[in-house]
Amino acid sequence: MRIKIICYLIFLGLFQASEADCQSKKFLTFYATRDGNVGHAFVSFLREDSNLQMTVLDGCWGFYPQNSIAGGASFLIGPVTGQIRNDFQTQKDIGFTVEVNKLEYEKALSIKQKWESASYQLTAKDCISFATEIAESLSGRINLPQRSTFDLPHDYIEELKLLNNSTNNICPLHSDIVTEYSRSRPNFHMYTLSAEICDSLLNPCCTKEFVFDIMKSSGNFTAPYAGSNPVQDCGEIKLPGFGSIVTKLGNRPRSITNFTKSNHRLHEGKVVRYVVKVGTKVNVYTVGIGNNESEWKAWLNQNSLSVQLVWGGVNDKLKNEVKKKLKDKNCGLTASTLFLFDLSGSMNSAGGSGSIPKLTEAKAASKLTLNDLQKNQSGVVNEVGVLGFSGGCSNDPTIPISGFETNLSLVETRINSMRAGGGTPLAEAIAAAECKLAYHLQQNNQENGKLIILSDGVATCQKIRPNGVYNSAPLQQTQRTISANLCGGGSGTIPNKIKYYTIGFNIAPGTPAERDLQYLAQLSGGKYLNVQNQVQLERAFKKFNRSYVPKENPALPNLSAPVNTSFSKGVSQIKSEEFKKALKLWEDFAKKNGQDCHGIYNLALMQEANDFYKDAIDNYKKYLNLCPTPPDQIFVEKQIKFLEEEFNQFILFQKEILISDLAYLELHFEKIQNGQSIALAEEFKGFLKEKGDYYVHLPKMIGRSDKLFQRNAKEVANGLKRCAKTILKNPHKWDRDATPFLSMTYLNLEALIEKF
Repeated sequence: MRIKIICYLIFLGLFQASEADCQSKKFLTFYATRDGNVGHAFVSFLREDSNLQMTVLDGCWGFYPQNSIAGGASFLIGPVTGQIRNDFQTQKDIGFTVEVNKLEYEKALSIKQKWESASYQLTAKDCISFATEIAESLSGRINLPQRSTFDLPHDYIEELKLLNNSTNNICPLHSDIVTEYSRSRPNFHMYTLSAEICDSLLNPCCTKEFVFDIMKSSGNFTAPYAGSNPVQDCGEIKLPGFGSIVTKLGNRPRSITNFTKSNHRLHEGKVVRYVVKVGTKVNVYTVGIGNNESEWKAWLNQNSLSVQLVWGGVNDKLKNEVKKKLKDKNCGLTASTLFLFDLSGSMNSAGGSGSIPKLTEAKAASKLTLNDLQKNQSGVVNEVGVLGFSGGCSNDPTIPISGFETNLSLVETRINSMRAGGGTPLAEAIAAAECKLAYHLQQNNQENGKLIILSDGVATCQKIRPNGVYNSAPLQQTQRTISANLCGGGSGTIPNKIKYYTIGFNIAPGTPAERDLQYLAQLSGGKYLNVQNQVQLERAFKKFNRSYVPKENPALPNLSAPVNTSFSKGVSQIKSEEFKKALKLWEDFAKKNGQDCHGIYNLALMQEANDFYKDAIDNYKKYLNLCPTPPDQIFVEKQIKFLEEEFNQFILFQKEILISDLAYLELHFEKIQNGQSIALAEEFKGFLKEKGDYYVHLPKMIGRSDKLFQRNAKEVANGLKRCAKTILKNPHKWDRDATPFLSMTYLNLEALIEKF
């Protein structure tokens, strides 16, 4: 047992080895990853322990800014707070290992400790600087590259490796290509050029993979005058008037490297073209480096005008081809949402904020929501339409406010025109709105759509709920068929998957108006929220317009084929909005692959989609711990904060539900005593059956693990189910037979509310 504890402490770097290990081998490995926007460099400390007869990893560390945004800005504003982080899980795209002695190893560890309190400044005191200082401490035994201001970490570590390993194993059939370049020679050159190729905010088909596939499809997108043939790994291309190059394909990140052969006028050198995504934009970074035949050729090679002239033309050809191909490509990633606003007269009255009319609050909240949607960086294109409804009981009481637009600022402006007055023909408005949304989806070759319904009162025309239903509809009845002629689309039918997301604005929990909206949400597999003021309405709109975009691939390499298949299946379920099925799959995946941060992220995503806020918060935090400084770190941190606030509101609302349930039980207990049991039985049976399931899941939903609360919730659920069975057995005598169960359930529910 003691040996196991020592091993564990050694692995964490908390246990100092004895002098007996002085003969053990020790290694420093300088790693780099291309993951993220610019990549990262870090150092691994490894030793062979002769006493324990095992290899021990003391640590794998890199230097970071404490805040990633401040880190990027430090290039201009100066030093910011830095920190050492564990890079054990970081993707390792290239590595260079050096065997060191005990003194060198301990000196490297002391350098790491010094950097734990260092400030960070991009290009001056960053991850490359940290790795360089450790490399410099090795008694001059290795050759160090001369660092340029714009060196990427991967390029720097790659050059470090090349300077200390002259063997060319890149393309063995081309022995004349040169991979090592001296920065100290006067004929050294280096240049960079960045070009935006497409923007996923404008077209979700714009991805790194899509651009890279097009770049590989023709030499014209790889180098000037390279011809139209596809690019081959280690293939040779003859450039008229210049000589030959050898192309090497890379996938992490996606890149094509052009090495000059000995007959090339600008030999020795290489040009690397990286395809990377920054925010919503897919860019190509072109980096050239080498030692030319003469100083003037080196000057010409890196002159900004010649760089722009040569490589700007190549980028333009690639950009035009991508634009052309995107026109004909449909990724199915457009999110179509139709807002349906209650414009009945009651919307002119004040809401929960005091003297402000509810319609004014609704306008303000919706405009803020549209502004956020316009700025989203999820890769989903949002298009929004707006309808209002009021008046009498006509077949189509909807009022056009805005057609479907991807320029959401236009929709914001049109929302100002909404005016309130009249009745609440909710059922008729929903039927008409759904039909119009379904027709729009058909015309644009889309399957899924959202209908967000905001109402502040009970329907004044057709009934919403069938007889005997309290508030629950048949589970996820998402596939319905709409008659196209009702939508102005001629004959035929429109199959669609439209979900209702309903909002009860300033209505009391448990009232018939709320139960109608809850029924509609469940009928389509959507969601319902009760809001009392503008702030809560903004949060509801944000939640309902959330796009759940999964991580497409596992973070860990070399997973088994069945595990990868399971991962892909879970991604497909998320994309098809089968959130309950997906939650179960990702729970199983996480139990077996708990260190895969992408799997943990997808689990958190589905816990959020299914309203298990606390679990989602915990797993988003776990994702950030397993994957330090991911590209979406800022978004995830904001989402954690949003869910923490939402969770508090969610708990408060659940207490309101319990209070309304208690009032419902009390009301109908009084009706039982007055002989109204037969008329009451059908709806009350629905209440008892539906609410039983609610109380079964209540402790998990609100994150309560205390046994007493769980027991009380279970007793309420069981009592409601016993009452339901009694009614089903004999509805004519249920008031007499169910009274004992009903009384105990009432008392248990009172106790549950007290423990909230």
